[in-house]
Amino acid sequence: MAFQKLPPVTYESLKQIFNSRNFLRGIKKATNTGLKRHTESQFSVWRGVFSEKIKYFFPDRATCDMPFSTSFELEPKQYEQIDNQKLMPIIQYHCHPSPYVSPSEQDLVSHFDIRNQYNLVGGDVSLPQSIENYHLDCIGAIRESDKFHDLLVLQNRSKKSDSREGEFAYQQIMDRLGRRKDDNTLLAKALDSLSNWNAHLLIYEKKGNSYNISEDQLSGLEKFAYTPILDSSP
Repeated sequence: MAFQKLPPVTYESLKQIFNSRNFLRGIKKATNTGLKRHTESQFSVWRGVFSEKIKYFFPDRATCDMPFSTSFELEPKQYEQIDNQKLMPIIQYHCHPSPYVSPSEQDLVSHFDIRNQYNLVGGDVSLPQSIENYHLDCIGAIRESDKFHDLLVLQNRSKKSDSREGEFAYQQIMDRLGRRKDDNTLLAKALDSLSNWNAHLLIYEKKGNSYNISEDQLSGLEKFAYTPILDSSP
């Protein structure tokens, strides 16, 4: 088998993304949608498989027609860009119209659905090139009338992408937290304690029309760094 290590997703690159103007703009747009329409809203961050070029995809419209706990939707033209430019997901984000980042079972199952959906380079099933990519999922929550934005960052590092692991993680979290499931800090710690899972809670504070986050908060992203691997076996 021919395995090739691709450009890594580094700790420094993750810090830059989570503190970037585009990411903060995405949080603002998603928060406004949650407050006005009481529904989920999302955006995503992508990177070239063979490069370090970053691309953001924002929805053309609020995702009001999506079922609750469904976090991902792209426009047809965006799907074309993903295939043509050979992009892979780095961060998937959606905002809960509530103060709680608690993931639903479907949120955790969808984490694996995305890994499986985008594990072929360029989306070409005729090419024997598959990618092992441990992307990050984020769930945002609106707290204290938009003064704070809690953000749960989660990642599964299993070698096999199996959605049943998401179902298992959900049950484990609920069993461990009991009546404390609405505590965002405890929830992040519970998920982080599970085998093959990383989780961290970021807290953004609104300053004027934007959000700020401290360097100390961002330091918790270090464990999410990884190196994608390409399998180009014949």
